Amino acid sequence: LLHLTNVSAAGIIAGIRLESSGTGNSAGDTIGQFEFEHNDANDAGVAASIKCTAEDEVGNVYLTFNTGNPGSVNEALRITSSGQLLIDTTVTTDAPASDAGDIIIGTTSDVQKGITIIGSTSNGIGNLYFSDGGGYNNQGRVSYHHVDDCLRFQANVAERMRINSSGQLLLGSTITPTSNKCSLQ
Repeated sequence: LLHLTNVSAAGIIAGIRLESSGTGNSAGDTIGQFEFEHNDANDAGVAASIKCTAEDEVGNVYLTFNTGNPGSVNEALRITSSGQLLIDTTVTTDAPASDAGDIIIGTTSDVQKGITIIGSTSNGIGNLYFSDGGGYNNQGRVSYHHVDDCLRFQANVAERMRINSSGQLLLGSTITPTSNKCSLQ
């Protein structure tokens, strides 16, 4: 059942609601979905969808984003009822621990998966930040600086280690050693 609403009293300007007419759902039941279909003469049909599915019998649901081509639409991304983000997988048990399962990419049958951060070749910096929400938003940081092709590691808001483009390791220093592979300070 499709509802188009305009209820300003509830703070909703406009909305679309898909409602399942059933009174009870079982795990795997589709609650609602949007399908994206085209009528291309060579390959007509549904090429993508967004789907809400019952996760269990007590009201938990997950959303899936499905892509491909007509006749072969596969799940690409899932958001579980607990907020986990699954990319190219439907399995949450492959995560190493409950505290490392917020974002899961791939499955144990994948040979290789990865994340790419792209930045400018001249002044780009790719970052991965660690924060506790306190006074600083970057207590810990791993960054790649394209201008000098170095990988930097920060702890307690300061750079503690650097690997430069020559492969030299600098610990507690940003000064490149003249003859050694490692500089300690």
